[in-house]
Amino acid sequence: MRDRAVSEILGYSLVFSLVIFSVAVVSVGGLAGYQSAEDFERQSNSQKAFDVLHNNLEDIYYQSAPSRGTEIDLGETALTLEDPVVINVTVEGASRQEYQIESQPIVQDLGEDNELVYEAGAVFQTTRDGGIIRQRPPMILRGETAHIVVPNVRPATARSVGSGTVLIRAQSKGQEIRYRNTTRDPTAELTVNVTSPRSDLWYGSLTERSAFDESDCSQPEDDVVVCGPVSMDQVTLVESRVNIVFDR
Repeated sequence: MRDRAVSEILGYSLVFSLVIFSVAVVSVGGLAGYQSAEDFERQSNSQKAFDVLHNNLEDIYYQSAPSRGTEIDLGETALTLEDPVVINVTVEGASRQEYQIESQPIVQDLGEDNELVYEAGAVFQTTRDGGIIRQRPPMILRGETAHIVVPNVRPATARSVGSGTVLIRAQSKGQEIRYRNTTRDPTAELTVNVTSPRSDLWYGSLTERSAFDESDCSQPEDDVVVCGPVSMDQVTLVESRVNIVFDR
C-alpha cells in the first residue's frame, strides 16, 4: 500500500513536470513567433511606406507638385537624414561641363544591419549580406538620349526622429535645368559618378540601364562608382530641390 502511494506521488510529479515543461516551451516559442511576425509586419509596412515616399517625391520632381506627405509607423525604430551622397555629371563636347549635386538619404534603421533608404530618387534595402534595389533612380538613359533628374533632398528642421508615427513632409523648393544641349552633338560624352556608402547598389542601378553596360562602369571602390564616358546625342540634367520635415 505504501509503495502504491509513493508511485502515485511520483506519477503526479512527472505529469505535473511534463505539463509545466510543455507550457514553458509553448510560451517561449509562441512569444518568439509572435515577435518574428510583428517584426515582419513592421518591415513590410515600412517597405510599402518607402514605396509611397518614392511615388510622392516623383510627384514633386516629375509633376511639379508643391508638396507631399508620407506617414510611417516607426515602432521602435528611427528615421534619419544622413550625410549627403554626391552625384557628379560631366558632359564633354565642344566644351567640358561639370555638375555636382548633393542629396541627403532618408534612412530607417530596422535593426540587425537592415535599413530602408531613399537616396537621390532611388529606394534601397540593405542587409548585412548586401542589399536590393526597390526603386531605381530617376535617370532615363535610352540609346543616345539621357534625361537625368537628381532630387536634392535636405532637412528643413530636425535630421532624425525615433519611435511612433511620423509624417514626412516634402516641400518643393524649385527645379533648375542644370544642363541641356540645344543642338544634337554626336561627339558629346556623358560620365556619371556617384559617391555613396551604397555604391554597389548604384552600380547595379546604372549598369541595368541601356546607356551603360558593365564595361562602361568601374567596380565600386572607396564608395565611388563611375560610369562613362559614353556617346550621347541629347543630355538633360535637372536638379530638384526638396526640403524634408519630420512631423508628429
